[in-house]
Amino acid sequence: MRSPLLRLGNLGSEEQQLLTDTIVNIHKTAYGWNPKISSKAVKNWAMLTLNKETGKVNPVNTREFIIKLIEILDILEQNPGYNLFNSELKVVTRNGVEVFVNTLPKHDYDS
Repeated sequence: MRSPLLRLGNLGSEEQQLLTDTIVNIHKTAYGWNPKISSKAVKNWAMLTLNKETGKVNPVNTREFIIKLIEILDILEQNPGYNLFNSELKVVTRNGVEVFVNTLPKHDYDS
């Protein structure tokens, strides 16, 4: 007998952030590690990879968002030297459109 089917609607930005915070905390506890970037940046990286064709912030399927979020957390945890996701990714509004902006970390040699 199959389990009941749960239909997940698209989440708003605040709901996505709450879900992200919860999943990040579960992942940190389960694997005993701390991400080098904020949970907001983790959420934005997941959103960017799901919206890579446009580079704009568009609603995404909740199930796909959760899967992508966990994939990114796994990459960060298993490859601490991997720099792809190790920068703060922010969402900014340009000409009325929300877009992603990568904020690269400052290095000692940048002084």
